[in-house]
This record gives sequence, C-alpha cells and structure tokens, in this order.
Amino acid sequence: MFRSSRQVYSILPAILQNRRVVFESSRRDVMCLREGWQIMQSTSSATSLSLEKSGNSHISTRCIATRVMSTSRLFHTGNVVYDDGQSRQFGKSMTHRHVIRPRIRRGPKTLTLKEIIALENDTRHHLECFQYDFSEGIGSMALSNWQRTAVSLIMEWSKLWGRNRHQQSASQEQVIRGVSLVHELAMNILRIGEKELDKYFDSVGVKTDSPERFKNHRNFVTKPDEGKNLNVESICRVIALGWSRCDGSVAKDAAYKANNLLVKLEEISHKRQKIPSERKVSFQLSDVAPTPSFYNHVLSCWSRSTDSNAEIEAKTLLERMSLPLETYARPDVFSYNNLLNLHANRGNVDKAEALLKKMDEPDHTIPPDAYSYTIVMNAFQKKFTTSGSERDMKDPTKAEELLSRLVKKFEESHYSDINLRPTHVTFGTVLSMYAAADRILKEDMSRGDVTRKWWSRNILSGADKQKMGWGAENAERILEWMIALKEKGKRKTVGKKDKTDNNPVDDLILVNNRHFLTVIDAWAKAGKGVMGAIRCERLLERLENLYQSSGGDPKLRPGPKHFGAVIDAYSRADDRESTAEHAEKFLDKSEDLFLHSTNPNDALSNIVYNLVIDAWSRRIGHKSGERANEVLRRMIKNYKQTKNPSLRPDVISYTGVMKAYVTHPDGGKEALQILDEMKEQFKSGNVNAKPDFKAYAVAIDACVRNGLSIEAERLLDELD
Repeated sequence: MFRSSRQVYSILPAILQNRRVVFESSRRDVMCLREGWQIMQSTSSATSLSLEKSGNSHISTRCIATRVMSTSRLFHTGNVVYDDGQSRQFGKSMTHRHVIRPRIRRGPKTLTLKEIIALENDTRHHLECFQYDFSEGIGSMALSNWQRTAVSLIMEWSKLWGRNRHQQSASQEQVIRGVSLVHELAMNILRIGEKELDKYFDSVGVKTDSPERFKNHRNFVTKPDEGKNLNVESICRVIALGWSRCDGSVAKDAAYKANNLLVKLEEISHKRQKIPSERKVSFQLSDVAPTPSFYNHVLSCWSRSTDSNAEIEAKTLLERMSLPLETYARPDVFSYNNLLNLHANRGNVDKAEALLKKMDEPDHTIPPDAYSYTIVMNAFQKKFTTSGSERDMKDPTKAEELLSRLVKKFEESHYSDINLRPTHVTFGTVLSMYAAADRILKEDMSRGDVTRKWWSRNILSGADKQKMGWGAENAERILEWMIALKEKGKRKTVGKKDKTDNNPVDDLILVNNRHFLTVIDAWAKAGKGVMGAIRCERLLERLENLYQSSGGDPKLRPGPKHFGAVIDAYSRADDRESTAEHAEKFLDKSEDLFLHSTNPNDALSNIVYNLVIDAWSRRIGHKSGERANEVLRRMIKNYKQTKNPSLRPDVISYTGVMKAYVTHPDGGKEALQILDEMKEQFKSGNVNAKPDFKAYAVAIDACVRNGLSIEAERLLDELD
C-alpha cells in the first residue's frame, strides 16, 4: 500500500517521461495504477490535462499524484529504473495505518546517521508537497493522507529526543534541524484544522476574533492523565519536548517557537470550544486542548533559554496558568520546578530559595517535592564550587538545612509520600560540597583572598592545620547519616513476608562506593597529615565491612581508586618512612585484588604505583631511592605479565624514582641510568616515557649534588 503521496510522485515522472518502471508487486497493482491514471485523465482539471502547455509540470505532477493516490491503495514496493540504469526503491520509508487516529508501529529505538539523513530528506520533501497540495485545494482524503504521513515522520524524529536519546548518534545540530522540520509539519497540521474551523464559522456567519479569549464559554480544563492518545495535542507536545531538549545557547529561538506552537494550539482550541457539541467536526476539543505537560515543556524551554526575557516570559505563563479561565491547564509541581531551574541556571540562588520557601508555606496550593529541594541544593553547589566573590562558606550549611527539612517532611509522612523521598543524589550533593570545602579553603588561603564571607573569620585570620579538615569531617558525618538511614530502613522491613509491603524507607538511601571515595579523597587532601591518612584507612575498612555484610553488593565493592586515595593520603602525610611503608602495604593489597581482574573498571593502572613512588621520594634517607626503584621494577614486571597498557611506566614514574635518588650517595649515577632508560623506552614506542623538562631538572639536580658537573652540563646542552 502507498504510505504517502511521495511514493506516487516517484513513479509519475517515469510515466510522464516514458521511462521504464519495474514493479515488485502484483499485476493487479499495475492495473490499478493504470486505472487511476485513466480516471484522472478523464476527470482532472484543465491544469492537469495541459501538462505540456502549462509550463509548470512540477505542480501539475503533484496534482496528478494526489488523484492517483485517491484511486489506488494497493501498492507495496517498487523500483523506478531511470535511463542511466540506476533504480530507487520506494514504499518502505513510511509506516502508518489508515485509521482515524493513527497508531504508529514501533520501529527501532535508535536511528543511524544514514537513517537520520534519509529522514531529513523525506521530511523536507513532504513539506514541499504540502505547499503545492494546500494551494491547489485538494480533497479531504489527500489531506488526511498527508497528515498521517506527517505524524509518522514526527514520531520517527521524536526518537532523537525521547527516552533513548542518549543512545542516539545524532549531534545537537541534527536534533535542532529535526525539531525545526517537525515544527513546520505540526504548524501545517494546525493550519489544516484551523482552515476547517474557519470554513464552518463562515458557513454560520460567526466571527472568531473576539478580544476576550475564553470568557463567556464553558471552562474546559485538561487533566494530567489526559493526552495519552495520539492526537494533535500529543503531536505538538512531542515537538515542545524536542525544543526543551535543545541547547538554549545554540537554538536561541527554541523557547519562542515552542511558545508560538502553544499559542496556536490555544487559538484553535478556543475556536473549537465555540462550536456546539452536536455539530460534526473532524476533531474534538480534547484532541487539541493543551495538557499540563505541554505547558510544562514550554516552561522547560524558557528555563534553558539564554534570552534576557526568559524569566519574564516564564513567570507570565505560570501566572496565566494560575488564573481561572485563562488556560486549559493548571500548574503543578513540575511547573514550579521549571521556574526553580530557570533561577538555578542563571545563578539566582536567592530567587530560587525564596520561591522554594513560598512553595513550602502552608497556604500554597502546590507543595514542593524532593526534586524541588534538589534543584536549590544544586544551585548552592554550583555557586560554592565556582570561583568568585559570591562564594560563601555558609552554602554547604544552607544546603544541609534544606536536606534536613526534606528528610523531616518525609518522616512526618510516615515514609508514604514517595514524592518527598530523598535519594542518594540528594545526599550526595551536600556530601560533595563539604568534601570540596577544604580544597577551596586552601586555594583561597594560598591567594590571600580575605574578602569572601566565610563561615568563620578565624579560619582566614588565624588559620592553621587544626582548622583544616572541617569539610572532610562534615562530609564523613553526612556519610554516616546516609548509612544510619539505610540501616533504619532495613529494621523497618524485618519480618515482612510480602515484598510489595516493603516500607519505602528501605530504598531511601542507596549508599555506594562513590560516596566513600568522595569522603576518602577529601580526607586525603585535607592536609591533616597522618591523622587524615588514618581516617582514610578506617573509611576503607568500613566500606569493606559493608560490602561483606551486604552479600557482595557490587555498588559497595571497593575499587582501585579507593586504595589509590588511601595511598595518596599516606604519601602526603609527612617525611617518616612508616607512612611510605603503609602506602606500599596498600599497594600490595591492591595487586592481590585487582592485578588479574578481567573487569576493566577494576584494572590497575600506573597511578597507584606512581603514588607509592612519590611517597618514597618525599622521604629523606638512603633507602628511599632503592625502595622507589623496587616499586618501578614491580610495575614493569606486572606490565609484561598482564599486558595491561595502563600499567606501563610513564614519565611521572621515572621522574619520581630519580627524585628519590637525589639525596642518595650514588644518586647522580642512578639518575643518569634512569634517564637513559627513559630514552630507550621512548624509542621503543612508549610515547608517555619521553623525558620532559622536569625529568631533566631532577637529573641535573642529582648530578650537581653528587659532584657530576660535567654530566650536568651535558644534560643542559641536551635540554637546549
């Protein structure tokens, strides 16, 4: 069966130019085409009959195709063979059924690049067809066929911004072009419906340009669960969703186009609302009335937009939704969350916090949910981690206060309100803010920036090592809070046999190894010396115990990064040999667990070896160089044994060993040997082992300290 008039267009040029047509369908299909051609010739207009005289065969061909489309429905597939011997297949690109409300057949969830290009060409051609068909005033059947094909194209394009959008190979530019094309298709569909309404109003002599849009008419409000059927509103809503998924900095007019689509649909709904229910029209008011999801998609477009009027437009639309008899939908929590997102994306944390506070008031009809709190907490996190004068040490505390309010409200609901259930992402936001506090404090202290509003002026005025670690300590406290809530959920569900009767608190917090890694890394870089390294070791032991008690939950399994963070903490501790020995002890444990692992996520790399080498290079003593060199030889041996490219030594590995030999009695000779080995490795294909300026500087320093001035000058000449 022909899926659209385009399939007929591909045949007619061959017929008109006496080209050879090869059909893969039955003889009856060919006879049907001939019958349609004869009927069209006997009943067509003067324009269609005078192809050669009119001089506009392009338009006439499409008129002919429309008539043939109306008289023939039995074609399936075919090939048009041109004079040059090339053929083009038709009949398989469109998939829909001839029903009043077409239900699209589900195809592949992903589109290849070749399919996207073909889809773009089909859509452009279909838009060209509409310009001719609509101007020629063709019949209702042809328009119906055009609309069904347009719906198929729109639903096919929607795969690029649907649930599986992350699996698509399309670029952002292709998505924007696709949304723009289907936007034109939808506007043409609305134009067809509007023309039908105008024709009815002209027949009864009623004007529809009243300045009062919805007054003196029945109040029709769509419900959130409406719009599940495939109709005009759902098609336009899919396009509005596509505009909301486009990058606002690239598609600068996305919000305006989505808003124009909404306004156009409201106008058609207003006209349809004036028609009495007993009148026969091809669509009902429920088919075109915008649903709350449509309004929310438009608000989402404004929240992502970089336009200076985005905030004004979003507030205007939200206020219009709140007033009775103004729109076809009422605002919900998603509507306010879009406005919160707008403030958060623009860095207006105070406005976002004020709006959340307003939503939290008892007299507000729409209370916030867990996502509302998460948006504001993310805004605090973005402000805190971004350098600038607006950063404040109170930001993590404010975010924690919001988290406490959310958890309290969830507990007050007896863990029954799933919309208030915080997740591990909600807790992770506050945890990561505290984890970054010590690093931010050290950066500000190194710059001497005392103009920021910190939590305590004593941290800046009399800062010492006892003050450091404040962020890591609070991060560990949040982690313990998460573990306690998870244990509380387990106690709530003990003894319950029915799995469907589980308390939601059981899934309240999903503590994973990433949270532990964040806290361990925070203690490693907090500058607390041996005490910080010991805290890292305890946290790693706690993670191992949770992993065993959970029965081997992969989300709680310690990985090489956890051991690397502990090794890093001991390497930064101090100059005592015991800390370097502790670091090497955790390296031994890492090799036992992950050296021969087949999981790529658990594969060892040269990073942990480089950290141990760095730990020995920080120690003063004759054994430090030898111990660092032993670690290097272990890494080379394991690389040859496992063939793991991540274990191959690099310039950092060799430079760390040379640094450890600087204070050695024979450090100059050892450093020269290491440098020569680096050159040989680079020549043999190890591009990461090429000596850099720092490697030469360490080798020259070792030679000078051991009285090898001639060798030092030679290295200087090589460096030049």
